Amino acid sequence: MLTRVSQYIQDNCFGIWLANAQDWHISHNQYWKTPILLFKYNMRLTDNFEVVCISSVTELECLSGVTGITDIHREKIVHITPKFFLSEGIDQTCSWFYTLLVLLMHLFGGAPWKNLIVTGLVLTVDRKKMSKSLKNYPKPNLIIDKYSADATRMFLVNSPIVWDDNLHIHEEGICEVISHILLLWLNLFHFFLKHVALLKKTSNVDFIYNSKAPLLFNIMDCWILAHCTEAQYATNTDSDIVILLDIQIHTNLQSEWLAHELTNHMQKLHKKAGLQATDDIDIYYQFKNGMGAELVPAIRQHKGIIWKTVGSMPVDIKVKKTGGTELISEKQEVAEIKFMLYLVCP
Repeated sequence: MLTRVSQYIQDNCFGIWLANAQDWHISHNQYWKTPILLFKYNMRLTDNFEVVCISSVTELECLSGVTGITDIHREKIVHITPKFFLSEGIDQTCSWFYTLLVLLMHLFGGAPWKNLIVTGLVLTVDRKKMSKSLKNYPKPNLIIDKYSADATRMFLVNSPIVWDDNLHIHEEGICEVISHILLLWLNLFHFFLKHVALLKKTSNVDFIYNSKAPLLFNIMDCWILAHCTEAQYATNTDSDIVILLDIQIHTNLQSEWLAHELTNHMQKLHKKAGLQATDDIDIYYQFKNGMGAELVPAIRQHKGIIWKTVGSMPVDIKVKKTGGTELISEKQEVAEIKFMLYLVCP
């Protein structure tokens, strides 16, 4: 049985085309493509699989153990590994996919794939097709450099495009992914690291992850596991096609998170001193033991966020102006960076 993702493509688009087959499909020359070999294998007999893209016949022979390969078309390599899925945009469904199916069924008596994954089209904000001549789209490399590959990837895989619907791409959507998801995840990650360090400091115990450790069935654990189970079920509802994200900390996200954390500390200090947001206050910092290498660049890079929130820019105590009245000072810590914050009335 052939599976097509999404279900709408399976039951409607492709089914209707098959029911009303036209001979002109076979004449499309889009069938003749250069095949790209992707092999999925498990070397250590675990649940972790690796996908490898073969770059040459020599590499294919070396990895597969099969010699004498002179052609990488289907009939020459089908015995090495089965083809699990093909993926292409919805605009190719009635041409390449259809033609490929008809020809392979006629020539070899079998379908060319087990699963067909169909994606939608990426359109501009005004719902027009992207055009190189009109240059009506943001350059992908600039988007990735500005917002990170993780934010761009997460924006795409959570968009209608993975369900064969069109996506009207806009930078604001990627910014929302950063602020609502990645920064939250990063904040939780730092919270976890802080408690790992606290465990080491108070009990002299090194945290070591153990996937086989028995679960502690308290109320919070049960609640978290229940929500995780629901999320896992949701990702496996459409033919067991799951998209995995390899999320790593991006330097821009790290810098923005540090700036937000510093801003929160300054706001709390304002409240302790009984100050209003409109009060004219100078803010100074003093790092302990040569720390602060990560925090200073974050202050410079996100000075707009800091100034908009607290109405002043923190500067090093070494450049403090003469005079002024110190209103409050307090020890602070952000991401294991220890420092002093001073609020001074000029």
